[in-house]
Amino acid sequence: MSCHTAAGTPFPGGGALGPDLTHAYRKLGPHGTQSAMQTLYFNVMTPIYAAHSLTPDEQADLMAFLRQAESRQEPRWQTEIVLLIALLVGAGFILLTGFLWRDRVKSVRRALVERATGEGARV
Repeated sequence: MSCHTAAGTPFPGGGALGPDLTHAYRKLGPHGTQSAMQTLYFNVMTPIYAAHSLTPDEQADLMAFLRQAESRQEPRWQTEIVLLIALLVGAGFILLTGFLWRDRVKSVRRALVERATGEGARV
């Protein structure tokens, strides 16, 4: 889930390091998909799975998942949702900061003005 995305995965829908696997089963077929999981000949995946290859149960689960991904609706609007959430949180932070520190500049300015006008200033 951190590297690939596929239709039917819950929000946020997986990663972007690897390709979208929604149509991988149709593209490779059952034998090609099984072979890909057994060999993992992909440059990025080889070092990760060299010491621990996928077990037959893991391969069967992935085959079932990829087969089902073909019939599910492809993920949409996920990047836009994350961006919108980030913008709303950022705007909320700015508003909260402005509200909490609204008198900060006035208090500092008042002290500077008092010192400059002679109240507490030494000549």
